[in-house]
Amino acid sequence: MCKENFEGKRCEQCVKGHIRKLSFQGELLECIAIIPSSSVISSLCGFGYQLINYTTPAQDDIQYECKRTVCECYSHSRTCTKDLSNCTNCKHNTSGKYCHWCKPGYYGNAMKGTSTDCQKCPCDLQWSNGRCYKENSGYLHCESCKRGHAGRLCDKCQKGWYGDLSVSGTVCRICNCSGNIQLDIPGMHICDEVSGKCLKCPPSTTGKNCERCAPGYIGDAVVAKNCTSLKQPLGNNFLDKYLKLKLLFMLNFFEYVCSLDFKLKQKLSSDI
Repeated sequence: MCKENFEGKRCEQCVKGHIRKLSFQGELLECIAIIPSSSVISSLCGFGYQLINYTTPAQDDIQYECKRTVCECYSHSRTCTKDLSNCTNCKHNTSGKYCHWCKPGYYGNAMKGTSTDCQKCPCDLQWSNGRCYKENSGYLHCESCKRGHAGRLCDKCQKGWYGDLSVSGTVCRICNCSGNIQLDIPGMHICDEVSGKCLKCPPSTTGKNCERCAPGYIGDAVVAKNCTSLKQPLGNNFLDKYLKLKLLFMLNFFEYVCSLDFKLKQKLSSDI
């Protein structure tokens, strides 16, 4: 529902018999009744403007022009163009025709007229576009978090991404689990949010990135993704039999060498 004396699809115009009262920036503040009195006439223009060429062609129509008479920049500049239509050299991180906005990357109300009106957004450019806005609740939000980032200040990693954002220069990176885990499972943390260690490797794989076949399995966990249990019966394929027998031999040989090494160390320590 529109406010009193407003109408239109977006409440952007005045009802019949009323006229717009403009702010200093030309914004529509309120709709006032058309009564040709000195008090109404003097309030049609915003601060820093003077009313000229005032006529009332009809009861429900008014024509007027506001001319700027002072260089008013909300204390963020002391210079204007010759016709006073624009402020120049806006300071205090402000911008706009009248230095009445905060520059991109800053937030606040520049129209308060103090040097601290506009504060820098707490938004890391590596995580967002650096701009922010304040909710009605008073909380700040960074705009447009970069891919993989989430949270009010884009200072958290999305699920399926990781990174220690407490370290300067760090950004969120996608979890690398060697393609052995589906990355888009809703509500599931694929890897540790800080270290990136994969949390749900299939039983046949192991390692920080699920990059190795688990103990008791043989194959390639990264490219072929064919880790196969050694407990499974040997297949009819000659190559399968050869590879499994070769692995068993290597495992037994490794175990034998380790036992010899252990016995040798024990003997040497007893001789000393």
